Amino acid sequence: MFICPACDFEVSNDKAICDQCGYDFNLKEIPDASKLKSLLDQLKRQGKWQEEIRIKKQVTEIQKQKHGGASTTPNKGWSERATSKFIGESHPTTSQDILLAKELLKHPELLRCKNKTSAKKILKEIQRSPSASHQPHSFEREDDLQTFIVEHLDNISTFKDWEFVNANIFQKGKYNTSEIGEIDLLLKYKTEPKWLVVELKREQSSDETVGQILRYMGWVTDKLADKNDKIEGMILSSSSDKALYYALICTQNIRIFRYIHQEEGFSLFEDEYSKLKRLFQGLSKDERKKLLELFNQSNNSDLTD
Repeated sequence: MFICPACDFEVSNDKAICDQCGYDFNLKEIPDASKLKSLLDQLKRQGKWQEEIRIKKQVTEIQKQKHGGASTTPNKGWSERATSKFIGESHPTTSQDILLAKELLKHPELLRCKNKTSAKKILKEIQRSPSASHQPHSFEREDDLQTFIVEHLDNISTFKDWEFVNANIFQKGKYNTSEIGEIDLLLKYKTEPKWLVVELKREQSSDETVGQILRYMGWVTDKLADKNDKIEGMILSSSSDKALYYALICTQNIRIFRYIHQEEGFSLFEDEYSKLKRLFQGLSKDERKKLLELFNQSNNSDLTD
């Protein structure tokens, strides 16, 4: 069985197209919106607003991966406005739903709301509360995130035993391979033969990041490391998604870390999806199912097997 990346429904191995939303596994997109519209209408009638907005968010991400973003691929790319036209609703409605879906990742308590109206109301209260000033700050560019880590590496506990490998003394942290692009951060363990390739994403990381970091890890293995050296990878972003989790589940030595940047400091922690991936390795299908059930009960996760 497959899990559809757009709607999270199970799809049998002999199916090329998801019966629920119309996702085409060969094209890696939803070419026709008819099934998707029917599914969204059904979820609305059933009051399953959490699933409805999550699917809108995931469809937008999938279509962007296929067609590129509107800002980077003029006249051909995909945007939230394109999603609204695709499913036949107003742009403000789609945009607000996608934004709310992103906020659910930050505020899981919103999942308990009976409808979107209640969730939006409580979200406003959260944002207006005195504690809102302690919400994470966002870096404007990935270069700003990279510069911050370079300047504060010694104060970040996750990196306390690592040091930078520099190809250019004037560009600390980054490493230009001259063949396959520039590694955001390349570090080496101080006391063991280990290398760490770090790929930075200012906002949400996607499954495309996996291919990128694997290329860099392969290059380091071939060009810099000795035969018995260990090569590790870290994807560092402010959030992650289930598509990234599925892309990583069969890979080794890559972990997802999320950062929180607040007034009182900067902290890193391993993402729940990454922990789940490591726990899954070596388990049977039944054992994975039981683990997921426990994970869902304790974390209100939207993962399915």
